[in-house]
Amino acid sequence: NARTRSFGVAFAGCTLPGQRAPLFTVDAGQMELGLGVHGEPGISTGEMRPAREVADLLLDTLLADVPEGAGSRVAVMLNGLGSTKYEELFVLYKDVHRRLLAEGLELHDPIVNEMVTSLDMAGCSLSLLWLDDELAPLLDAPCTTPAYTIG
Repeated sequence: NARTRSFGVAFAGCTLPGQRAPLFTVDAGQMELGLGVHGEPGISTGEMRPAREVADLLLDTLLADVPEGAGSRVAVMLNGLGSTKYEELFVLYKDVHRRLLAEGLELHDPIVNEMVTSLDMAGCSLSLLWLDDELAPLLDAPCTTPAYTIG
């Protein structure tokens, strides 16, 4: 969707079934930036940072590319990539939440979960969907799937 932006970080690559080694490795104290959700390494490597700085890095990237006419309502999804602990995701989300409110954005039913994993990859992706009057009710519509249920 043209109103969605996503960016992620990885602290370790994923290992495909039947393989002994991960698709890529991340040196100690480093993180991959802009990783691919199918297990691809990031577009660059940077130093490991505290949660608040990771939140700012993710949001600086996403907010630099706000869709034209986006407005201030956003649906937020912080997605664990497979081996990131939920506690770590919620620590990061606290800083994402703080920053989005400081930016004057209205948050719509944030999701912190493992929605799209990369097997056993350590890391997360952050997605923002800028809502309009058509998208908001669609996002809230009841649905039942094996991986996601709402309503």
